[in-house]
Amino acid sequence: GINVNQRVFSPLLPNPTSLHLATGRSYELPSLIEDYCLFLEQRYLQLKGGQWQAIGEEYLRHLYRMGKKTRFERTEGEQFTGEIAGIGASGQLLIRHGGTEEAFHLKEIKMLLPAGKKRLE
Repeated sequence: GINVNQRVFSPLLPNPTSLHLATGRSYELPSLIEDYCLFLEQRYLQLKGGQWQAIGEEYLRHLYRMGKKTRFERTEGEQFTGEIAGIGASGQLLIRHGGTEEAFHLKEIKMLLPAGKKRLE
């Protein structure tokens, strides 16, 4: 689900957030649902119209930490710094580090929080 107006979370959650925490404002659920449905309809029409390139470009524009130096950890525990370079043809996360670009599938890598941070921003 999507946390909307939630401000307090269990300390057991690693990096919870909500629309309220991200934007600093409260939302009326009926209005938010209407806006969300309109957005989904626009995306559906883009998909139906085969606008794959436009969808992909917009996705990359909004991809968290795209092109920014970020700490990552492989499933084996090795940590490294890299930049998200994009998304591969099969959906892999492309990370540029050490002069090369490497593709990672789901759960093969995790993003590490900066020191002192309790959640991703």
